[in-house]
This record gives sequence, structure tokens and C-alpha cells, in this order.
Amino acid sequence: KATVSVLNCFHRRCRLGFAGFFACLFTHEECLMSRKARIPDSVKEAWSCVRAWAAVGGYGPYKPVQDDYLDKALVVLEHEAPGDGATPEDAPRNPMRRVAGVVQELLLGGDEAPYRAVILVDLSALMAGRGAGGDSDRSGDDESEGEEHEEGADEGTEGEEGPATLESEALLPTFGKRIEKPVVRFLSRLFLRGATVVARGAACPLALKLLSPVAPRALSSTEIARLVLLQPALPPAFVNEQLGREEWASKGSLRDTVLDVWYATKQDKRRRDPVLRHYAPDGGSAVADGAGDAAALFAVAFETGASAVYDPDRHDANGHRMFLSDLAITMDPETKCYRQVARDATSAYAVPETPPEVAVDVVPLDACTAEVGALVLRGKRCILCRSLRGEWAGVRVPSTPDDGCVAVAAAIAAAADHCDVDEAEFTPLPHIPPITVFRPRGRPVIQSLHVLYAASPPPCGSDDDGEDVSPDEDDLYDWYSFPRAAAALRAAGDPETALALHGLAALLQGAAAGGALPVKWGGVFGAEALPLGAP
Repeated sequence: KATVSVLNCFHRRCRLGFAGFFACLFTHEECLMSRKARIPDSVKEAWSCVRAWAAVGGYGPYKPVQDDYLDKALVVLEHEAPGDGATPEDAPRNPMRRVAGVVQELLLGGDEAPYRAVILVDLSALMAGRGAGGDSDRSGDDESEGEEHEEGADEGTEGEEGPATLESEALLPTFGKRIEKPVVRFLSRLFLRGATVVARGAACPLALKLLSPVAPRALSSTEIARLVLLQPALPPAFVNEQLGREEWASKGSLRDTVLDVWYATKQDKRRRDPVLRHYAPDGGSAVADGAGDAAALFAVAFETGASAVYDPDRHDANGHRMFLSDLAITMDPETKCYRQVARDATSAYAVPETPPEVAVDVVPLDACTAEVGALVLRGKRCILCRSLRGEWAGVRVPSTPDDGCVAVAAAIAAAADHCDVDEAEFTPLPHIPPITVFRPRGRPVIQSLHVLYAASPPPCGSDDDGEDVSPDEDDLYDWYSFPRAAAALRAAGDPETALALHGLAALLQGAAAGGALPVKWGGVFGAEALPLGAP
């Protein structure tokens, strides 16, 4: 291919005479230059590929290693970057900003930094797929063609949902093409040695699979010395299909790796920890009480301040400060070898990130339809419903269109219909007024959310006064504590209802203090949202 390029250039320049001939012989770099090398960085940023950022504590920004190993790095796998969207204008923004304060505390908070560098690897663009900013012209390019290849390019199937793809690829004996292979290639070209890899939630199966004894290109315990799993979501199919292979118990690198796990609930710990300890006996297990977002979990796992805020002017006693860089792995257009490329971006973090402006057709409030919703409480938990027929994704509060009937009766009917139980199971609370939810899930709806109370106590043996239990995806509804309910609603694309619950929390505490709300079966819903808890 390079020879053809040179001959084409030779043919063009020979038309210019003798001078053109020598120009072709000595200045034909552009003939060998990949077409991707001429693509602007602004276009490459919209590609569906691995994105990464590096943070170091010292006197200068991160310097990529080319001929040596990167010792004692902390690698964070992030699969839920902010700003995920379906258009290049709403491309995923920088997730390092969410944890920059905690990372700074980790690098500068002690006498000696425990890690040489903190590298955040963002998978969200891969999960979005080509339809979310991917470059369709790249779909036919690969490494064998000798063109510059942006490390982590999306190789998956178009049209699949990212979370479903991440879960299905985890079941394969080899690394999946769309998400797993790009991540493994990226990590292998960091030249890690003695690294700590951190993952949370749905990314935890991928973190475990990095040390697979059967998958080609898998990393070794020399490269990854420690795995940290934060509130891992390990589906039964992954445990059976992947960890159930006898190679994991006999020759897997996981046995030589320290595995530390922070579970969401005590029930998760009792159910999953014996399985994981069979394959990775070294390490500790604990429950991350009340920690939900990435920064809070990160702070719990590494014992830093959860409320740490990034300070661009902070220095330690030795004059070290934290430097942040954009990190990419690209193919050199001349040598055809992969190399790390870091660009200092520290100054950008001193300025708050401005979300991109996206034109949205907003239905006027006067044109929105009316809805009646039901927030069913039992102690310190509430009901969130799911559709087993795929009518909506995730969970939501029971609701029904407002047809002019008595609102409380409509709310009870909606709860009974969504939960498939008798209406007698719900008791109205006449002294607690409804709250208004504007455009839940972005729909042109104004919802009047009424508070109801369960008529029956929790079943014998339930844990309503203790930790949250894991939701059962095969049930129409589950009981959620306030932090888990708010997180589940946001994950389902309903931050509007999550905000409404925050506004309702103080009202419920006052109602409980005044006798308008029962205080039983574990406490009062929303007490965790108040700075000092329930009165």
C-alpha cells in the first residue's frame, strides 16, 4: 500500500519535471502518512473509542512510558460517564472531574503517594456504539492495513444497547469485540506492572475477566496485582458461565491477585463473597454503607475524604501538585508502532465544565398532560415498579393518566395495577399533600405524586430495618431505601422524580414528627437525605 502511494506521488510530481522527481524521492512523507493522521482531533473526539485521563502528583504532568513499565498505577474503569448522548454534540464529557477531588487527596494527602499515576479509562463511548458519534468510515479499517488506528475503536454490533452488550460479552470465553477487546488492548499498551484496577457496578465482570485463564490477550497477575470491586453487579449467568469454568480454579491469574470487594448490602456479601473467595482467597470484603456515586465509593475504598473538592492551587509539603492529562494510544504514522500520547490539561480543570447546548423541543407546561402517581411507603422504604414486558426501562413510581376521578383513588388504583396486588394493601395519608413532578423521564407530563402507606407489615425475616436487599429483576416491584431509590431512578433516566423525592424527604420527617406519618417498620423514608437525619 505504501509502495502504491509512493508511485502515485511519483507520477504526479514527474509532471512537474526534474525538480518534481527529486521532491518525490526526498519529501514523500505525505505519501506514507495515514489518512487518519490528517483527521482533526475535534473529529476524533467523537469516535467510539476508549478515552483516558491520567493524574500524577509531582512537579510536572504525566510522562508516557515507551521503553519501560508503568509501575504501581491505579487504573479506574468507568462505564457511566456524564453526558452520555446519541449525538456528537452531546458526546460524553470528562468523568475525571467527578473524582478529581478524591484523586487529589489520594496523591497529595499522605507523606508518600501510594501510586505512581491514576489513570481513568472511560468505556462509555464504546457502550454508546457507532450510532453515538462513531465514525462509520473507520469500520473497515484495522491494524493490518497499516493505517493509524485510534486505540479502542468500536468493533461491536450496531444497534445494541451498551449495558446489555457489556453483560453479554462478559459471558464469552474470549473478549468481546465491541467493548472488551478495545479495553484490553488499551490496558496492555500501558505496560502496567503491579497495577491496581478499580471497577464498580456493571463493569466488575469485565475487571474479573481481565485475568481470565482462557481468553487470549488476558492480562497476568504481574500486570494487575490488585483488583478492587465496588458494589459489583455479578449476574448469575456470569458466575455460572464464566467463573464456572474449571480453568478459573486451577490456573487463573486471579488466584495470585489481591481481590478487595465492597458490596452494596450485607445480603450481596453473604451471597457472592464465598464464590469470589474460592477463586481469589487473598483480600478483604466489606459493605459500602450509603455510598452510591463513583466519588463516594472511591473514597470509601481508599479511605479518603468523600467530600474532597479539587483545588487547583493545592501543594503538599514537598511542593508537589496534581497534574492532569488527556491520554491516548495511537499508531505512529511512520513507524507503525503504538505509542502513548499525553497532553497536559491541568489548566482546564480550574474552569468548571460547561455542558454543551443542545436544542431540545420542550413542550410548554400548558400543553403537558396530567398524571397521578403513587409513592408507596413502608418504614424507610418505597415501592418502585418495573415492566416485565419491556414497556419502560428500569424502574419508576406507579402512575396513571388523570381522568378526572378522585386523585387519591386513582393513585391507589395505579399502585395496585402496577404491583398486581389488591387495593386494600394501600392506605392513604390524608394529611400529607401531594408533590408535583415536572416532566418525569422527560415526558410532556405533569405528575401529581401522592404518598400512600403499606397496610401490611414486612414479611417475617425481611431486612426492612437493616441493609437494602438486592432487587429481583423478575418481580414487578421492589422496596428501595431513599439512596437506592434516587440512584435507581437516575439510572432509569428519571432524575426529575429523584429530585422530587429529595424535596419530599423533609416534608416526611416533619409529618412523622407531627404524627401524620407512622414511624414503624424501620424508620421514616428520606431520613438519609437530611444533614442531621430524622428529627
